[in-house]
Amino acid sequence: MELDYKKILLKTAVAAIISDGHIDEREIDALKEIEKKSPYFSEQDLSQELESLLNKANENCNLFINDTIEDIRRSKLSIIEELAILEICLTIIESDEIIEKSEEEFIIKIRAELKVDDFILSRRFGSISYLGIVNEKNSFEDHDKNDLTENNN
Repeated sequence: MELDYKKILLKTAVAAIISDGHIDEREIDALKEIEKKSPYFSEQDLSQELESLLNKANENCNLFINDTIEDIRRSKLSIIEELAILEICLTIIESDEIIEKSEEEFIIKIRAELKVDDFILSRRFGSISYLGIVNEKNSFEDHDKNDLTENNN
């Protein structure tokens, strides 16, 4: 059974929050800001579900992260949905202005499950050294013409 995309997105955001082994209020604030200003969680009050997921994540951080990665692996996400997952994770881990090795490892695990091309990631996020992504100077015309709205599964 496939999970609802918004639930995967929220669960992944919580996994990003706890990926360094502790819950930082700045990371929670970043998620709440994303909730307010973006369409990712529109028409959804995250308060109760966020609290529940944070409690569950706090019980066993590694199990929660591995379960989240497995949810992503089992889901059929579009490239746009994959970009949103990565964008939220990057925003959260960068919100406390310290990127821990464990946070980089979490992003690497997430990236391994995504099918989006590195060229697209470089155009969207710039260089991400720990993912081996360099900001490409090529134009989209030089890149293959994949439809970003398709599921590439």
